Amino acid sequence: MDNFATRTLRFALIAGVFATFAACSDGTQDAGTQEVALVRVSPRGGSMSVDSNARMEVEFEDRMANGMEEFCAVHTGELDGPEVAGRWEWSQDRHRLTFTPDQPLPPSMQHTLHVGGGITDADGHGMDFDQHGFEMGGEWADESMLGSGGMMGGHPHMGDGWQHHNGTYGMAFPFWTAPDSSQKVALLRVSPQGGSNNVDLNARIEMEFDHPMVDGVEELCSLHLGGLDGEEVPGAWEWSQEHHVLTFTPREPLQHDSEHTLHVGGGIIDVDGHGMDFDQHGFEMGGHWVDEEMLGQHGGMMGGHSHMDEGWQHHNGTYGMAFPFSTAPQ
Repeated sequence: MDNFATRTLRFALIAGVFATFAACSDGTQDAGTQEVALVRVSPRGGSMSVDSNARMEVEFEDRMANGMEEFCAVHTGELDGPEVAGRWEWSQDRHRLTFTPDQPLPPSMQHTLHVGGGITDADGHGMDFDQHGFEMGGEWADESMLGSGGMMGGHPHMGDGWQHHNGTYGMAFPFWTAPDSSQKVALLRVSPQGGSNNVDLNARIEMEFDHPMVDGVEELCSLHLGGLDGEEVPGAWEWSQEHHVLTFTPREPLQHDSEHTLHVGGGIIDVDGHGMDFDQHGFEMGGHWVDEEMLGQHGGMMGGHSHMDEGWQHHNGTYGMAFPFSTAPQ
């Protein structure tokens, strides 16, 4: 190959490199590789006792494109449940999107915030859910969660505008509203009562309520060796047939000559969603309010739930009531 041909080929190769560099530097190419992070949702996924008058907020790290509110929705129940009627509004800088329901949310019910996967910022960058989504209680929204597909402003939640590049339909953030505080369910009886001594090592622990209680609230009760920051006593909780009486049977006899503490969580509700009334009988049965100091720095654990989570929290800000007692000598 002569020198002229060699120089021509070299020039063509260099020109191709510069053309490729220019294309990669072009904004339209960059939009496909950069993503905009979801930095905050309120309420977070898994939140309990959310105020029925609360507004939902979604915040992004960059200014978002027009119309992206059409790819967000709040559902009663899970994602295949009906949408909550209300209005979406952007902050002035279009970083924060707020949903205000037309009516207060029903008490003691699951609701789910859906942030669509096809949302983009003003520069066309797609969504980054991985950076903060899971730590905020989010989970990927797939076809099984959507059922036959909900509707939001005429757009099916399984349409292209909702779909993320990973194939899901964005993220779901389930939360639960607080019980109706205007009506309450009373704790009628605990056995042994707080302050009891010489309790039989084979005793079972019982609580009685004045209304049938909802399934699952036994997860908000626990028995500890020592104070509430002590280890939990393993055993089984069982409801009476009418769901008024909850009984705990320890796996082994209780440790002799030791303090134990029964913790009745503040977030317990009856089948109608009514919250707890501890004042009526709690103190006369030797109970006292549970605060953060009693739970220790880290809080106890019950079925994977911290005793300082909102599910344990009473509407007065405490974490329910504690009933300490002492076992008999061996």
